[in-house]
Amino acid sequence: MNQRIQGAARRLLPLLLVTAASTVLVGCGCCDPDDYWGNVFVDNYTDTTTVEFVEFFQIAPVGQPWTGNLLSGPLPPGSTEFVGTFHEDYYDAYAELEFGDYVEWYEVFVGYGEDVYFEVY
Repeated sequence: MNQRIQGAARRLLPLLLVTAASTVLVGCGCCDPDDYWGNVFVDNYTDTTTVEFVEFFQIAPVGQPWTGNLLSGPLPPGSTEFVGTFHEDYYDAYAELEFGDYVEWYEVFVGYGEDVYFEVY
């Protein structure tokens, strides 16, 4: 009888170790999805087309409220601006240009450790 219990314990030991390790990793927060962030930039490429300043840029997780303008000021043609670090998720974004044109993006994925560029032409 003792050998059966020992055999069962040996078979369960790897499962128990994996479960314990998973609990520790989640408990320490090192694998918490809230720790996954990506960088967001706005690129103004209108220097190759209409030559306009980007005057307004906002972003929001799909279906959530907008952030408001994230630009530090009008973004000149041929320039790039870092606008923030965002949780890994899908985002909608909107930019307004100097002469009234606008650009919309839908369901753009911002991934962990990635640099995502919203390009305005």
